[in-house]
Amino acid sequence: MLIALLCKSREKEVNNTTDRVIKCAKCGAAFTCKPRGNCWCNHYQLSTAQLQELKDNYADCLCEGCLILLAEKIRKTT
Repeated sequence: MLIALLCKSREKEVNNTTDRVIKCAKCGAAFTCKPRGNCWCNHYQLSTAQLQELKDNYADCLCEGCLILLAEKIRKTT
């Protein structure tokens, strides 16, 4: 499944075409979310378990670095 399916920007506004600068829910680093554009998160596929882990533990999107580290950590424990 695509990580973009959990995108809070998509959840909040179905027709949202505006990029938003947000802080990573894990490390606080600023990054740009492009909910209707070519966002970097559209290139990542995670398992259903990984997506559920993100949804259960984070209120919003993670930066690319944290997402990669978390996916690797979850992969090692499953």
